[in-house]
Amino acid sequence: MEITCQTCKSKLKIPDEKIPQDRNINIICPTCKGTVCIEAKTDQKENQRGTDFGPQKLVSAVDHAKQTPSDIKTDISTIEMSMEELIDFIEEEEKRALICDDDKSHQDILRLALKELGYRAAIGNDHKDVLEKIRFEHFDVIILHDNFGSWLLSENSVLNFIQPMAIAARRDIFVTLIGNEYRTFDSMMAFSKSVNLVVKEDDLPTIKPILKKAISDNDKFYKIFKETLSSSGKA
Repeated sequence: MEITCQTCKSKLKIPDEKIPQDRNINIICPTCKGTVCIEAKTDQKENQRGTDFGPQKLVSAVDHAKQTPSDIKTDISTIEMSMEELIDFIEEEEKRALICDDDKSHQDILRLALKELGYRAAIGNDHKDVLEKIRFEHFDVIILHDNFGSWLLSENSVLNFIQPMAIAARRDIFVTLIGNEYRTFDSMMAFSKSVNLVVKEDDLPTIKPILKKAISDNDKFYKIFKETLSSSGKA
């Protein structure tokens, strides 16, 4: 595929087989460092035309920047990377996790547990950084402390962003909420907070087996549903 940077008009060539059809890709132009967006096509009929991955819609960085948060599609993940990173990402894609906890000791425990479970973990610096990451990147797991960015859960902007998220995007993210007021594996509390799992802060030393069991149970729950969607071309 040959695409054109709308900022400097440079021509970029990318092998068709390196472009995934199920997510958006923001490519950093190596000439001007501008962003060129390749949007995934979800229409099965469109995917059957042109290349194996179907024609990709190109959007200039200027048009993309004009979008408001409500305009940004949340049912397709978006990854921003350089040309070199694009090739590495497609060939060596791994599961990703986002840690939203201001406590450094918690971060260390969570990062190690996630690494041992096969996830590459990123640390959210603050609520603005986290919201930016969630909007433009896909994370398989998000771990959020209930006082991250605010002592009041009702004012936790990260949780407030996740709770009304479109179901097509939300079901692909395993969200864990940590706090002192919860009982680990309390399914009713998790349901009331619109998360997959709640964990008592005191149980963080055993977070690895807790996450392993909860994520496994969640995957089993959605397995048949996702396979049905996939076979019908709606995934």
